[in-house]
Amino acid sequence: MNIRYLTTNDELLSIYPLIRQHHNSMKDTDFQAFVEEMQGTGYQCIAAYEDNKLVATVGFWIGVRFYCGKYMYVNNFVVDACQRAKGVGSEVMRWLESEAKLLKCNAVVLDSYVTNNAAHKFYFSKGYVISNFHFKKDIDWE
Repeated sequence: MNIRYLTTNDELLSIYPLIRQHHNSMKDTDFQAFVEEMQGTGYQCIAAYEDNKLVATVGFWIGVRFYCGKYMYVNNFVVDACQRAKGVGSEVMRWLESEAKLLKCNAVVLDSYVTNNAAHKFYFSKGYVISNFHFKKDIDWE
């Protein structure tokens, strides 16, 4: 498996089919706009390839918070539905944790939808714990 940073706009846009597996109502135009805006906030993205075929992607930011110090915030960790339970996620997670160590992060943090029980089982099996609740309130600005 080849895991690497995505550095060009074309590479970043190539993950759209995987992101759609996670966010199936997302429009192509929204995805492109979000990627551009996210890049301006320090967003980084990696992808995993098996025989030159995209099998997983995950984005992350590096930040600092009072509760954990310097951290890697993992976002939209998606393994292609056809590749799940084959070790792809575990290999990508090992890569992320190694990269966090290289970047001198104290922690890797992430959110998972409350209904995504398969993801919860995966993260628990990797030693992750629920340390916080993440609250959200949509703002109606129209």
